[in-house]
Amino acid sequence: MTKAIGIAAAAIALAICSLAEASTRRDWEGLTADEQRGYAFGAYDGLLIFNAGDEYGEADSAAYVACLRARPLTTDDLRTLINDGYTRDPSSLELPASGILAQQLGQRCRTEV
Repeated sequence: MTKAIGIAAAAIALAICSLAEASTRRDWEGLTADEQRGYAFGAYDGLLIFNAGDEYGEADSAAYVACLRARPLTTDDLRTLINDGYTRDPSSLELPASGILAQQLGQRCRTEV
């Protein structure tokens, strides 16, 4: 039952994420704050789910989960991580917001991953 709820939650998060596309910084900045939060949550959730079946990916996901349980993030925090990532690295302007989030979470959880 818990697995089914998790899968349903992931599907909802991905649906929200797919409504708002953020292929570049310009796309990201064109989203409303609520769309950015939804996108960020969907991207975050995707990072934790889509590694199933991949030994190293599952290890990364487990490390992210442990890290983020110790230092929880809200959707506003995720949004801020993306904004900060784009601001700190001007060469990232053409990267998707989900890639920026993955980089930022990797830096935040570096010791665990």
